[in-house]
Amino acid sequence: MTDQVNLYLRLPEIVSISTTVLDTKSLLGNLAFATSENLVRAAGGGEPTDIGFIQTESGHTRPFNQSAKFEGKVWIICNGSFDLAAGDRVSIHIDTNHRGRRRRLHTAIHLAIRAAINHFGFLDVHTAEISDDATSADITAEASRQVRQSDIFAVDRAMRAYVIDARPVRAVKAKSVELAAQEYGDLFRISDRHSLTGKIRLVCIDGVDANPCSGLHHQTTNIGAYELFPIMDTQSSNSFRVRIKLTSVWTYWY
Repeated sequence: MTDQVNLYLRLPEIVSISTTVLDTKSLLGNLAFATSENLVRAAGGGEPTDIGFIQTESGHTRPFNQSAKFEGKVWIICNGSFDLAAGDRVSIHIDTNHRGRRRRLHTAIHLAIRAAINHFGFLDVHTAEISDDATSADITAEASRQVRQSDIFAVDRAMRAYVIDARPVRAVKAKSVELAAQEYGDLFRISDRHSLTGKIRLVCIDGVDANPCSGLHHQTTNIGAYELFPIMDTQSSNSFRVRIKLTSVWTYWY
C-alpha cells in the first residue's frame, strides 16, 4: 500500500485538496478512510482535530468532525456508511475558520506559558487544552509561589506585548533534546512529563520561546484579540489556572 504524505505541518495554509483513497474501514458503524495526501491533523497534544467536509467524484458531500491516527496514517471518519473504496478520488476541505482559531490559540498557549515562566521563575505545566470548537484554551499549572490576581494581570500584560511585537513563529528540527537545549539556552523548555529521543520538532518564537511541539501555529505572535482570565481553584494557592478566549475585538487593555 502507498504511504500517506502528510501536508498539514509543512503547508498549513492549504485547506483543500483532491486526492486518492488508500484504504477504508468501518469503525463502529462509521466510515473511516485514509488518503494518499492528507491535510487533516488528528487530535493530540492538547489540540482538537481538524473538521470540514469531503466530496466524492459523484458529487456526494459528507461533513466530518472526527479523525484518528493508527497504522501510521491519519483516518478521516464520517458518520454512517457510504460507497467509497481504495483508488477512488475524493476532495478534502478543511474548515478554515476552525483551523485558524486553533493556530491562534496554540500560539497563545505558548505565549502564556512563557510569560508565566518569566514572571514566576518556574511553572510546572499540567495541561494545556484547546476546546473542541476552538474558541478558547485552558492552561493548568503549578507556580513557584501563591498566585494572585495581580500575577494574572502581569502575565497578560507580557502576552500582549508579544502580540504587539508580531514576532515570527516558525517550526524547526533539532537532532536531539540535548542539542536543542544547548542551542536555545534559557528560551528552551520541555515538560518533565515528556521523554523525547532522537530528532524533535521545535516551535520557536523569535527571541521568546522554543518548545517541542507537533501542533499548528499562527505565523506570528500577533494572534489578534483575546481575553485571559483565571479559573477558580480552591485546591492549591499556587495553582495557575487560566482560560484564553478569542474575541472579535479587544475588550480591555493595560
